[in-house]
Amino acid sequence: MIKKLLISISFLILIYGCNYEPIYSKKNEINFSIEEISLEGDREINSLINQKLVRYKKKKIGRKINILISSSYSKKSQAKNTSGTTTRYNLEASVKFDITTKNSTSTINITKDFVMNNLSDEFEEAIYENKIKNNLSESIVNELLLYLPQVK
Repeated sequence: MIKKLLISISFLILIYGCNYEPIYSKKNEINFSIEEISLEGDREINSLINQKLVRYKKKKIGRKINILISSSYSKKSQAKNTSGTTTRYNLEASVKFDITTKNSTSTINITKDFVMNNLSDEFEEAIYENKIKNNLSESIVNELLLYLPQVK
């Protein structure tokens, strides 16, 4: 019992002594704000991305950024069974961001894909595909948000 207590105390002293800080504790520090978002391409993907970026549009701090979003979405047959019916689809979302600041212009291309099995119920398949689109757009926005603080 005393041994466990001493180990716990020494561990706490060690952590507090070396200024331990969680990696993502400063995640909410934003040094940019989005002034304008222009959309081209696939309407659903653009809508999902715009919903996720709108919270950065309200902030009036740091550098002002304008973003032109050009997106495409494709659903291609990846595998078929012996009767020729598709068993798996490859869903791919590709987004090109043209980022303009006062001083510079840069472009970032992000492509995400997912392999989806064919479902027997078309309604359930459509719902599942919409969830996948939402997840793909979330992943794309997260990658963009990692890139934006680096833009000069």
